[in-house]
Amino acid sequence: MNQTNQSIDILFYLRESKKKKTGQAPIYCRVTVKGKRAEFSIKRSVLPEYWNKESNTVKGKSRTFKLINKHIDATKFKLREIENSFIHLRKPVSSKEIVKQYKGKEDTIPTVVDLFTSHNNKMLERVGIEFALATHKRYETTLKHLQEFMLHKYNNSDYSLSELKYSFITDFDHYLRTIRKCNNNSTVKYISNFRKIINSAVAKDLLVKDPFLLYKKKLIKTKVTYLTQEELYRIENKQFSIDRLNRVRDVFIFSCYTGLAYIDLLNLTKDNIQIGIDKKLWIDVYRQKTQERTNLPLFAKAIEILEKYKDDPECEILNKLLPIKSNQKMNAYLKEIADLCGITKNLTFHQSRHTFATTVTLTNGVGIEVVSKMMGHKNLKSTQRYARVVASRISKEMMKLEEHIEEEKLKREQEDKENKEAS
Repeated sequence: MNQTNQSIDILFYLRESKKKKTGQAPIYCRVTVKGKRAEFSIKRSVLPEYWNKESNTVKGKSRTFKLINKHIDATKFKLREIENSFIHLRKPVSSKEIVKQYKGKEDTIPTVVDLFTSHNNKMLERVGIEFALATHKRYETTLKHLQEFMLHKYNNSDYSLSELKYSFITDFDHYLRTIRKCNNNSTVKYISNFRKIINSAVAKDLLVKDPFLLYKKKLIKTKVTYLTQEELYRIENKQFSIDRLNRVRDVFIFSCYTGLAYIDLLNLTKDNIQIGIDKKLWIDVYRQKTQERTNLPLFAKAIEILEKYKDDPECEILNKLLPIKSNQKMNAYLKEIADLCGITKNLTFHQSRHTFATTVTLTNGVGIEVVSKMMGHKNLKSTQRYARVVASRISKEMMKLEEHIEEEKLKREQEDKENKEAS
């Protein structure tokens, strides 16, 4: 039999009988040889309305759709390669054996996307147990940037793990900084997420050599921005003609006096407000980011704000203690508030947490260990950056005090001199 006359038919289609809750259906590949079929999932899904049955591709111009179509092309290319190897070795070509070898190659040599997707899926299952949802989203964003980079650099949506080298890492780093316009810290964090995935591959002996061995980029320490006491009072006591600004201001000030991050305020309920050992109101909550317990007494100002919104219709409908909006809207409205209060700093909601650590607590003599506990930090190292900021302020105050002492000394010496001349 002349094996070169044999060929396989390859068809991609949606298996709508296996639709997900999102409405997306998985894309399957059907390999046919002499009327006999073998099928497998290509591990990609799409909404049925975006599937082109005539071309067996996804219709649309989004990056995600382009990546799926690139993966379809790559799958088809691999299947043709396997067919050619069978013909070259004069082995019988069958749909079952073609698919078996294709899936065997997948199992033996996983791709970058397969490895990353597997990691993210397992992480999603542990959200709320070991990870925060925001952490999972950051890894999903990293994967998205990685796929777009591979499409930009290699005109392919995936990359063989066995071919991964140091140049791939440096090219990805360069892409993030130039094409994506990421700053140094964002770039290093994305690369760090990718590194975690590759570390698991090295640990499983899927890679002979760690491509990250020579990668040495580091995070740059950023300046802590916070409100001074005068700026805090200015916002706290300002009455705005627009009600939404008053409501955003109240939520922001509440965070300034509790140190709670946006996501923790969003999740705050009446159950988190308890009577403490001093018979006063306390907040008892686990920080979503670190899962560390935060237990702190409420300042009078924070209690005043809670009382203000105790019977607020919006809060009752949403089952929230405070009328908190999306983080994006909060930050947009805070810029308006800063302008109206004459504050030139780029005010963001997270600065309320910095303000609690510096202006409200450490500057007023609260011990760093106590502040660390109230902030929900895992260790003192996270709190020490605020202490360094406070130390610099103390240094300035001490310089002023030294100048004052010197002035008083000169004043006394002058008075003594005048008294001696008078006598």
